[in-house]
Amino acid sequence: VVAAASAAAATAAAMAAPEPARLTYLYSTPLLWMRDGRPTMVDQLDVSGEKRRLKQTIRGVCRDLGCAIHFREVPATVSNFAKIFQSKLNCPALLHFTGHGLPARGSEPPALTFEDDDGLLCTMGGDSLSKIFSSGHARTAVRCVFVSACHSEGVARAFAEVGVPHVVAVSAASRIEDEASLKFADLFYNAILNGDTVAGAFHSAKSTVAEDPMVSATESSKFVLLGRGDGEHGHEEVLFPSIATGVYKDDTVYTVNDCKTVASPYVSRGLCVSEAFKALRTRSVRFVTITGPRGIGKTEVALKLAAFAAERRMCDRVYYVEMTGAEVGWRGIMDVFAASLRIRDPTITDESAFMDYVQKRFSGQSGGRFLCVITGVDKLRLSPESRTPWEDFRSFFERLAQHAPSVDFVVVSRDPIRAVSSLAEKVIKVGPLEPRAVADLLLRCCRKLYRAELALDGAPSYDAIVSTLADNPAVRALKGHPAATRKLASLLEDDRKYRLDDPTMATTTVPAVLREVTSEHYGRQRRRSDTREREARAAAGGAGGAAG
Repeated sequence: VVAAASAAAATAAAMAAPEPARLTYLYSTPLLWMRDGRPTMVDQLDVSGEKRRLKQTIRGVCRDLGCAIHFREVPATVSNFAKIFQSKLNCPALLHFTGHGLPARGSEPPALTFEDDDGLLCTMGGDSLSKIFSSGHARTAVRCVFVSACHSEGVARAFAEVGVPHVVAVSAASRIEDEASLKFADLFYNAILNGDTVAGAFHSAKSTVAEDPMVSATESSKFVLLGRGDGEHGHEEVLFPSIATGVYKDDTVYTVNDCKTVASPYVSRGLCVSEAFKALRTRSVRFVTITGPRGIGKTEVALKLAAFAAERRMCDRVYYVEMTGAEVGWRGIMDVFAASLRIRDPTITDESAFMDYVQKRFSGQSGGRFLCVITGVDKLRLSPESRTPWEDFRSFFERLAQHAPSVDFVVVSRDPIRAVSSLAEKVIKVGPLEPRAVADLLLRCCRKLYRAELALDGAPSYDAIVSTLADNPAVRALKGHPAATRKLASLLEDDRKYRLDDPTMATTTVPAVLREVTSEHYGRQRRRSDTREREARAAAGGAGGAAG
């Protein structure tokens, strides 16, 4: 009897003990939307910036309060959404969705944008969301859902209807600016995790965003609170009156990615990336070459592809091989690959020994799958014994591909590699950006220009600003060139003598910028910068911080 009473008391104490706060970040960044059979670009959201800021906020709360908060980020596919709620132990109290929202149109109900297995946009309406949400432990565990998407009020009501007491969304009639959404979420979660009520956190975030000079004046009024009575009534609950003692913990399962970070802001190249991703995911090919003229964004496409594949766990690791400045000949090429693939065996003294080692490590018998991104093949240096750079690289690369069947390859080159007989080569050609994409990139790179446009009468929306800029003669004179667009943005941001409305901008300044960024001298400067960055990463223990 005493033992039974003790066991019951221990169980009750365990049940009463505070638990870690859990927040799951569900994000949708589809590469492309096949709308009525036609490929349509999807506006890029600053998901990386939002994740980074939320993690910083959560770490700060953990540090200040000494509490345990578990964070997990998950790409928004239908299967991933269902898996979030299958574990009772790890089901989150806070669920955050970042993506696009689609308003009701005719007979089509409002929906959120998710991703399919190929990274293409698919939609989830309220009925589908509520069915999946009701099938696991979500009803008893999830206390608050934040749907950070334009027009999300209609579809977010599905969460409230299945019993979520607190749902934050954006008015059904409204689009929301990235900056407003990011700042509101950061403020809201900081207040919630510090013990404020849901209503208090919501009101505080709205008030602060309303006073922010970097956000349009009307943005804060677009956020709505649903659930226990719309508005702020019925939302006086403190979600976390106590949190278990501990530290911040990231429960995300990451794939090690040795590649450089994708340039920020990223240029939308959804069609190119989706083509390559689908080909590699289905293994219809093992070898993709990304081609195009200097400065058009080939490397950026490869880096985006690598990041997208890593986040969706298409492979077990991504390796990055930078050939810029490597000496042609089997020794020079082998040394670069050995360093990038983390091969540190002193007994390897020739190419045959290297290939034997590669075959053992990447034979595919262990079930692993890897991705290798190769850049700089146009910039190899001749060695005394080499024939031509292309012949030496092709010969080495063909043997490498034959000996490493578990590795897929992405090569960045101005021209197709060709002549690799053992592999079918899929060539992705990167071309100029559309004027609207150029305008969007210019605004994201030059915050001074964006602030100036916001100051115009009537506080135009971001879409209106982009549309106006797309017709600007200077923007059209950039000819869709992303490197030139970034260079011009830096001039507009840092130098008072440059103005976009200057009559000479389109006829003199922009052509000079284009000549500069497509010159070999500019390419050498960029390569030296990349080399310094690569050496710094190597000194810090290797990209990604992972062991071989």
